[in-house]
Amino acid sequence: MFRISSIAVISVFAFQTALANKLECLYVYGNGDLRITTQILSQPSGTVGPATLLKIQQSLGLDEINFKYLQVLMGAYGESIRSVKNDSTIVIADHGNLEQALGKTSMVVPTAIASKSLMKSVPVTDYASIAAKKADYEAATPEVKFWVKKLMAGTGSGIVRVEFLKEIYQKLGKSASIKIGSKGTDLHAEVEIDGQIHILNIAELQILQLLAQSDKYKQVIFHDVVSNETQQSIETTWSKHSPLFNGKTLSDVAAEKGEVRSGPTVQFHIPTIGETGALTKERLAPAGHGLFAIEAVYATLKDNLPKTKKGESLIGVIGNGEDLMSTPSSDIVGWMAKEQLPLVMVTTEKTALDKQGGQIAIGFNSKGQEYVTIVEKAQAETAVKKGHPEQMDLFAALGLRANVIAPDLITNTKKQKGADGIEKSFVQLEGAMGSVVLKLDRLYRETFNGQPLVHFLNIGKDHRTQYFAPIKSGFDFFMQFHSDRFIVDGHAFKIVDQRPGAIPKVTLVDDFYKEAANVLKAFKGAKILELDELSIEGAGVLMPGLKLSGVVKVKNLSGQVVHLPTLLQQNKFKGVELKNVSFTIDSEGSLMITAAQ
Repeated sequence: MFRISSIAVISVFAFQTALANKLECLYVYGNGDLRITTQILSQPSGTVGPATLLKIQQSLGLDEINFKYLQVLMGAYGESIRSVKNDSTIVIADHGNLEQALGKTSMVVPTAIASKSLMKSVPVTDYASIAAKKADYEAATPEVKFWVKKLMAGTGSGIVRVEFLKEIYQKLGKSASIKIGSKGTDLHAEVEIDGQIHILNIAELQILQLLAQSDKYKQVIFHDVVSNETQQSIETTWSKHSPLFNGKTLSDVAAEKGEVRSGPTVQFHIPTIGETGALTKERLAPAGHGLFAIEAVYATLKDNLPKTKKGESLIGVIGNGEDLMSTPSSDIVGWMAKEQLPLVMVTTEKTALDKQGGQIAIGFNSKGQEYVTIVEKAQAETAVKKGHPEQMDLFAALGLRANVIAPDLITNTKKQKGADGIEKSFVQLEGAMGSVVLKLDRLYRETFNGQPLVHFLNIGKDHRTQYFAPIKSGFDFFMQFHSDRFIVDGHAFKIVDQRPGAIPKVTLVDDFYKEAANVLKAFKGAKILELDELSIEGAGVLMPGLKLSGVVKVKNLSGQVVHLPTLLQQNKFKGVELKNVSFTIDSEGSLMITAAQ
């Protein structure tokens, strides 16, 4: 079974222009008053002219693509409210009703249980088959313009890094006040390059990685995806005088090599839905990475792409800015160019570690034609309410652990205090990139007699961290850049997995671990190469210098941060290796040791 990877889309953007008039999701209208705007943007397309649209866009202070995206989301929001047909239940098929599901618009078949004949409608290539022809595919890259978009619009609130940045500023000799940017610019690592230690942020490593590979391509096009909160931190990285290049800036080095910067794309904070059901500026928020898929489609329709000459290919990638491994290798790029694939979604094998990302499934339109979709938890929950209680069990059995997401629209409710001190609820409208891409694929199939637009590239678990290594927590950052689990290659500017296919499952409950500095302190010098699972419940636990192997569980009921090596020494625990063991620290600070279950 597959899940969507952080390398969400790779594309030559060679979509058929015949689709232009059919992409109704790009043409939803509204006007300037927020209450009336809400009503009109929620209606079907074609009700308001471009002059009025321009006025409302200007009144909201949005650029063209962010306004188009708001229109898309409001159109989906209106449809979800008024349409009775949206109450229809989508049932996930299992082995018992698989035959019954075929051709039914109300049922979908997960790829995990689909037959070989049905899987023919899902063009999937396994990366191992590409790696086996690496030289052949790389021969195509000298004629490729490689357009790399890195997502650095969010500040990544899941990892607190104020104390961490204080330490980094001190090491770098910076006296400025702490300013949070993107995770990619804030998270720094000590990297050994030609015998010298350099402190580099992940965004800087991303740039250096592409510069090191640039000779393989006709040209590398750097494109930053930022927000008003993160744009300055990205520009600071580009303008930093690097000792690696005799004091030249990374912008200068890229230009000297013939590479270019395009963009940036700036993701705006847009109005949310207030308690009255209308758009409001009381809370503004970014609206998810669906924006970047809409931007890609819109750029194609508007012919607003980097120019290529005859014989050249334009291949773009969208990847996470804090994920150092989210750029496809040259054999994948060459594969797309040689096989002339218009659009590829990268998937990875779903594991117990994956809390996000839905199950790829096959649905059927009214003509009985197959299409590819993403099954999400929200659909299973709806099916339960509609008389299908088995759906949540099936969802869990398939390993589906997504957030509550509708296929086309995410409604994310947040609470915020107003100027009057009263807490109010706001609904943030968000969209997912994978959903936009698969809707486009479905439209293409319906238009061109079932021919697929989207191809899938599946990365097996042994290659997973070569292309998918997001930093979602402080422990991820520690594991990738401060432990024996990975090493940082100071010439390729990549992390190298020392135990492929076996990323540990880690659960750290206490808020203590949200601060990156606390995580690095807690596990300083710890060996985790052979760790399979780590669980720490209750208050924080410091484990510096210990070797963690197999399954290690700790329950700290003392209410205080505990230094485990000291406690082990007091209890005459021999050695520094903790293997398949469970510790309970009671309210008095006493330690009980048992075998891990």
